[in-house]
Amino acid sequence: MIIGATSETYSIASARPVNGGNYSVLIGNSAGSVTSLGATLTVNQTIPPSITMQPTRLTITEGEAATFTVSVTGTAPFSFQWRKSGVPIPGAISETYTIPSVSDASSASYDVIIKNAAGTVASSPAALLVNPKPILPSITKQPSDQNVDQGQNVTFAVTATGTAPLTYNWFFNGKVIAGATLPTLSLQNAQPAQSGPYYVSVKNTVGEVKSAAATLIVQQLPDFAPANINGKVYTLTIVSGSSPFSSTGSFRVAAAISGNNGVLVPLTGDTDAERGTYNYTKTGPNAAQVVLASTDPTDNTIIYAQVTFKTATTGSYFATRNDSATATQTASFVETTPTNPPQSNFAPSSLAGKSLNIGITSGGGDVGIFADYGALGVSISATGNKASFIPITDNFEAETLAYTYTKTGGNTATIVFIEPATVDFPSYQMVYKLTFFSAFAGTFTGTVPGTNEQQTGNFIFE
Repeated sequence: MIIGATSETYSIASARPVNGGNYSVLIGNSAGSVTSLGATLTVNQTIPPSITMQPTRLTITEGEAATFTVSVTGTAPFSFQWRKSGVPIPGAISETYTIPSVSDASSASYDVIIKNAAGTVASSPAALLVNPKPILPSITKQPSDQNVDQGQNVTFAVTATGTAPLTYNWFFNGKVIAGATLPTLSLQNAQPAQSGPYYVSVKNTVGEVKSAAATLIVQQLPDFAPANINGKVYTLTIVSGSSPFSSTGSFRVAAAISGNNGVLVPLTGDTDAERGTYNYTKTGPNAAQVVLASTDPTDNTIIYAQVTFKTATTGSYFATRNDSATATQTASFVETTPTNPPQSNFAPSSLAGKSLNIGITSGGGDVGIFADYGALGVSISATGNKASFIPITDNFEAETLAYTYTKTGGNTATIVFIEPATVDFPSYQMVYKLTFFSAFAGTFTGTVPGTNEQQTGNFIFE
């Protein structure tokens, strides 16, 4: 019996599990009493929300979806309210919250408030970090074409932007170059076989881009054997030092050539340079040694010049002397076309006392006065445009003849000799036409009038 429960209704203000049971009511009056059927009261326990899985930190790439999730226990029903940096997000009222496409503005701290009849709980905050969207590599500076001489070093370079890390692979003739994985490609001692197209592939997680092809041309150095530079004129420009040339000088490669050896003929106004003989020896594909020995009997100086050709027409040298380890000279040189010097340089009187040395390009002793090398001393007895020669050679034919020298123009002269008749051969005349490239050197052409016999070469008066 429930004390005080004496009305038609019975109320329990705050039902608890202990209030559960079977309830009935006894109703009576003057005529009698009756008991109702029993009614069972079951009181369920209400449990406040408790989070079993917190939302987790997310790192999402810009443009992708981000989803936060929470798990909760307790007595349902629950209500959910997601918040961004503490501010409720309209419509975000379920166990999960999804941002379909994140942007930089989505970066923030997110949490959720959960309620039921028994209480309220807040989740731990979870940060959302938005990474920029990866960018495909883009080449901002293409590799450049290169044109170099054989043996030089070559560097190709590319500049690229895009989301790091960027990887590089260089290609030559469409084939990958092993180990070439930097923004620059260096080739040491380039050779003609390395001529061709080069390009680089740049990659990242998004994709790949290829540079434009850069063409490498490696100029093969010509063969500088004396025969291949015969007759060419090179002008020297002094870089440092003063010996063997006090200023700029010019040289023509003489015709006296045997294998890797030749003779240089000075074509210069530098008197120091003109008082010497120059032997040229090929020492490599683009290298030679020039040895200068002075013709002055009081001067024992010998100069050694190490010559390096860079192209068919240009190069440099480094010279040393035999009498001083510190006397050095460097210079560059370039092939040039000689100009005609003043007329006054070629009057016979200016050549008096000098020796005429000949180097033969074509022809031989059968048609000329010199079978190989020869020397003729110019007589000091010069009158006007003419002079006589005094033979000073071991060439027997040259020693038996008479010679006259005649100036014929600003830079031209003629040497005529007459071979006396013998028992075996009739007399004949040989005419040498000289063309001066400097005061004392130049080229010649010799002919026998009335025949096809001809001889050519270089000459120097010294």
